[in-house]
Amino acid sequence: MDLQKKLIFHVTSVLGAMLAFHLLVGFEIGMKTAIFLLVLLAIDLVGDWYTIYSTRKQLSELTARLRDIADGEGDLTRRLNVQSNDEAGEVSRWFDYFVVKLEGMVQTLIRSAKGVTQASKELAHVMNDSVQSMKGVADGVAQVRQAVTANAEHIHATSAGIQQI
Repeated sequence: MDLQKKLIFHVTSVLGAMLAFHLLVGFEIGMKTAIFLLVLLAIDLVGDWYTIYSTRKQLSELTARLRDIADGEGDLTRRLNVQSNDEAGEVSRWFDYFVVKLEGMVQTLIRSAKGVTQASKELAHVMNDSVQSMKGVADGVAQVRQAVTANAEHIHATSAGIQQI
């Protein structure tokens, strides 16, 4: 039930109780008693209004924070810091507790992501060094091949010269 409807229901209940009291007792209430009952009703209404106002305010703050987090724009360092001991206060405290836990998880993920990034950079550096080493080996193999080919040609020429003698 909406909070405003609850307030209207409460006021009509109090007025109904006053009417029932009047009918049950069966006597006229005096002016002082009527004023006293109206003052009590006014105090009750002010208290009810304050309760509804503060509850709606707390729920509005909670709703706004949930919306921020759901939209991905939420500041996980902000807290509701509600001090009331009613149901809305309890929900707000548990929400703050949840956000603290969520913030811790996000911080852990950030640290892990930084570690993975650093490891990736180091791996890229090692791979680059390996590629350079492999190029050096390939160049060395090419030089050895050229030397072997040159020696083979030289041996072939020498062999041909020995056969002519």
